[in-house]
Amino acid sequence: GSGVGAAGLGAAGVLGSPIRPGAAKAGAAAQQHREGYIKDRLAQLEAELDNAHTREGALEADARRVEVMRRDLAVAKARIEDLEKDYMKLDVLGHMAEHGSEDDKLRAAWETASQFKKRYMEHKAELDTIRLAAARMQTQLEEANKLLHEEHRKRFRLEDETTRLGMETARIKDLETLLNK
Repeated sequence: GSGVGAAGLGAAGVLGSPIRPGAAKAGAAAQQHREGYIKDRLAQLEAELDNAHTREGALEADARRVEVMRRDLAVAKARIEDLEKDYMKLDVLGHMAEHGSEDDKLRAAWETASQFKKRYMEHKAELDTIRLAAARMQTQLEEANKLLHEEHRKRFRLEDETTRLGMETARIKDLETLLNK
């Protein structure tokens, strides 16, 4: 405090005068109010901290689940690719010919499936080619837009410079005219 003891400043502010009992009670009440506020605020901050720890734990758990899902996705994609390769290698008609199967309906079904398989592979290859071409065209388009934007910027700068130089030339001609008079 101020170095003033219990017999500090009284109501008149004179050293040595007694403190009124009401003022001491008011000071004690104010102190209790501040302590209560601090305790309440501390409890509130502790609750917020607990809540933050809970959310952090949930986010970490979610991050682990996302990582597991990414690994599962990579495994599934690899499995799909393996199955497609296995499907393309499948030669049921050759197997049927080796074992002498005479079921004409089964043979016809597998011939149709083989035709679909061949068409699937052709269309898949064509689609992959189209996707690559589209990606290449997109890249070229972005590059062309970038160059065009840069060209517009240069043109506007040159137009501004031309305008500035035209004004400067006109001003010089005006000065020249004044000097020649």
